[in-house]
Amino acid sequence: MRVDVSDGATELRSLAETFNTTAQQLGQMIESQRRFVADASHQLRTPLTALRLRLETLEPFVTEPAQPKLDAAIAETDRLARLVQSLLVLARSDATRTPCEPVDVSTAVMGRLDAWGPVAADISVRLVADCPPAVWARAVPGAVEQILDNLLSNALDAAPDDTEVTVRVTTDADAVDLHVIDQGGGMSAEARARAFERFWRQPGRSGDRVADGFGLGLAIVDQLATYCGGTARLDDGPGGIGLDAVVTLRAAPTGMSARALSTATEELHPALRSR
Repeated sequence: MRVDVSDGATELRSLAETFNTTAQQLGQMIESQRRFVADASHQLRTPLTALRLRLETLEPFVTEPAQPKLDAAIAETDRLARLVQSLLVLARSDATRTPCEPVDVSTAVMGRLDAWGPVAADISVRLVADCPPAVWARAVPGAVEQILDNLLSNALDAAPDDTEVTVRVTTDADAVDLHVIDQGGGMSAEARARAFERFWRQPGRSGDRVADGFGLGLAIVDQLATYCGGTARLDDGPGGIGLDAVVTLRAAPTGMSARALSTATEELHPALRSR
């Protein structure tokens, strides 16, 4: 954002020029930081993969007493790889200018539940879908899937054995609400207020079964929701049990293509027509 410096008193023009210079410098600093995170994350992926492969090739030569140490080294490599991937997702979402388009939320939900089903089964948690068919929302392509992956990861990490994680979709004329509900210990109001901060983790957490463990998952959810023109929040689960993570997106006409939606918008709002 720049201020017009062509009009006004000398003092105002000088102030405007100072503001513009400062804004430009801040923009350059932010862009430089984003590029550094993206470049560093990208460059780290290959050596981390190579390191894991090298560790795995050592397995036949490791004595039984040393096996736990090798397993721990491989686990830490995987953990660092997840951190790098999370940072890369954040850096890319910081820079995204991809326009929103109609997305089939129902299909995205069922696809991600299929993908996470085996993970949930391994930790004795049931995944439940409460989603009507043909629910469409406006979103950046791929964002709904990434949002669901992060919310499901967190929910499965919090869910006790032999409980359920429910993905519920509700709609009205203007909005689509995507809920991921677990039956875990929940969060205090103070914790929910801070949960979307990058690298913030709830005090007292002891290990992570599924989640990234770095406090980036909800930051990614919040950022993707914002870029889709929506919001993210955390509520108490039903009956005060567990957590209800809610992402609200703008509703889109059922099955309408991006081109048709753009045409309809221009017809309704002539001022938005391309020039």
